[in-house]
Amino acid sequence: MWGAICADAPPLRINFFMLQDFVWSCLFWLYVAATLTQLLVWWRVFGKLAFAPLHLPPSAFYPPPSTIHHPPSTIHHPPSTLYPLPSTIHPLPSTLYPPPSTLHHPPSTLHPLPSTLYPPPSTLHPLPSTPYPPPSTLHPPPVSIILCARNEADNLRRYLPKILAQQYPGEWEVIVVDDASEDETPAVLQFFLEKNALLRVVRLSEKRHAGKKHALAQGIAAAKHNHLLLTDADCEPVSPHWLAQMARVLGERPETEIVLGYGPMKRIESGWLNTWSRFETAHTAMQYLSFALAGMPYMGVGRNLAFKRAAYERVGGFEAHWDVPSGDDDLLVNAAATPRNTAICLHPDAFVFSESKKTWREWVWQKQRHLGAGKRYRWRHQAVLASISLSHVLHYLMFVALLAAGFGMVSVVFLFCLRSASLLFLYWKILPKLRESSLLSLIPICDALLAAYYGAFVPFFLIKPQSSRSTWKQ
Repeated sequence: MWGAICADAPPLRINFFMLQDFVWSCLFWLYVAATLTQLLVWWRVFGKLAFAPLHLPPSAFYPPPSTIHHPPSTIHHPPSTLYPLPSTIHPLPSTLYPPPSTLHHPPSTLHPLPSTLYPPPSTLHPLPSTPYPPPSTLHPPPVSIILCARNEADNLRRYLPKILAQQYPGEWEVIVVDDASEDETPAVLQFFLEKNALLRVVRLSEKRHAGKKHALAQGIAAAKHNHLLLTDADCEPVSPHWLAQMARVLGERPETEIVLGYGPMKRIESGWLNTWSRFETAHTAMQYLSFALAGMPYMGVGRNLAFKRAAYERVGGFEAHWDVPSGDDDLLVNAAATPRNTAICLHPDAFVFSESKKTWREWVWQKQRHLGAGKRYRWRHQAVLASISLSHVLHYLMFVALLAAGFGMVSVVFLFCLRSASLLFLYWKILPKLRESSLLSLIPICDALLAAYYGAFVPFFLIKPQSSRSTWKQ
């Protein structure tokens, strides 16, 4: 019976041109979907950072940290700034009072109501939120700065004095965890210990765990204070107010438990590796800072990260990902951060600079270590980040394919130009906040290279297991 049906059926003819049109139509709509996804992400997420008034952070309206405990005349602005001039409050009798013949008028005439002679109370005595520092900066919380060092003698000589020179009106300390260093790190730390009472050193005699989570956990356990600020031994605060700015944001609201800072790469005169590292660092910061503002904080960087001990202990510290050598910063934030308890700090005084890798091989090892932690993000975060990367890759890949085939040229070029214009505009708004305006002219090239990075490099290292060399200073 089946044979009879097959015999009576007309021969199957596949129209090659119809199939070709169907395939190109699918690719065209895939390109449209990828481009619209990109536009949605850039305007709805990165737009949060682009249009946030971060060029005038709250601290810009208050005295700098160094004046918080100055004499009252510094905290309470002089009368000339807060109150009207004396001649305005108590004018001469000839101007306010009637002539002598009217001196026995009713009191309401001789003495006009305060509302007519004096400014309203809100002008004479402004609310504390306008002219004075918030309570959290009038009484700054005690803070422990923690950094881990393994074979970092040279970097400690260069950068530890910058950390110890922070100007902070509250109580604070610096804890350096010597993670079983084999160079001159112990001697360098001993030198600084004898010179500075703020410094405390935790020494680990043996390197038992890959990465620096064990060392960092020891530093957190040894910290005297519950407000913790992390950085690295090879990082340099841009100003002596780094600690004060990060602590200010951490203490502004009682519900804030995590503050995401920014750690740009230092700029050198030449070298494409340095340029690429600066761009990739700025783009990563744009992404995690924008998502934090959009209500989905998912990572931070240990070069510049502040949090309260309660948040660290609530998620069990590093226990959930102790087997992953990396992730002491982003996996902790990924587990503990919520839309309510996370804030960002982009005050220019709060940046922490570090040097880019000297060779491409070192950069590859660093990226492999960082990407290894991404496999342990929450599933929701992984899905969102994967969709952003995939849409970025498909946007360029489908554009080249459709352009080569000459399919839907007008729509393809229009969508490409629309995304490019949106990209340049938002980078133009964001890069000055990150002090990377010089990268703007390179955005078209770097964005295309970023698509290649997402399409080839990232999947390879997400699949490849981490080698021992990719861990932190083994």
